[in-house]
Amino acid sequence: MATSTGRGVIEEEVRRLRPGDALALEAEPTNPHNPRALRIQTVVRGVHIGFVPRYFCEDVHLLLSAAGEQPQARVQRVNAPPTPAQFRVLCALDAPWPQGFRPLASPDFEALHAFVP
Repeated sequence: MATSTGRGVIEEEVRRLRPGDALALEAEPTNPHNPRALRIQTVVRGVHIGFVPRYFCEDVHLLLSAAGEQPQARVQRVNAPPTPAQFRVLCALDAPWPQGFRPLASPDFEALHAFVP
């Protein structure tokens, strides 16, 4: 897939998106901020439009590795400006859950305890 990262290119691509449009998820193990990062790209033009939020990456990796068929990522909704860039595209992932899969079970989702000085 071709990749474009210029902000103008991304904004134009996001404006073209419609609910139901297919998206591709691509692992980015060399990402210096998160080796479990997953890029979100448009299928038609291969434009990188963002990343799966860090706190969902572990669950999405589990679903991707357990699926016998490629899970389907699609645009659920596109929010217009002035919505911040990280909230512009709401995506849906349709994937079979492996037996015993517990979503949101990583340490990122553990309850916070009261802080006592």
